[in-house]
Amino acid sequence: MTRRETVERSAEQWAKESTDESGRNRLLYYKELRVGTLSLDEADPTTSKRLLNGKKVQARRLFPGEQ
Repeated sequence: MTRRETVERSAEQWAKESTDESGRNRLLYYKELRVGTLSLDEADPTTSKRLLNGKKVQARRLFPGEQ
């Protein structure tokens, strides 16, 4: 087995072991909640874009007309 094949095989095994496929994985089994889920459909586009890019934003800037 070549070095490349060994690395690829190890990477595949690592990825498989790193992925939680149980029902506890909220990314695989996303469920919208009545309380606790915030829809950004009506949010300010510029502010929501900053949020989705990992920047800190004030919640009131997402919905400026909702005060």
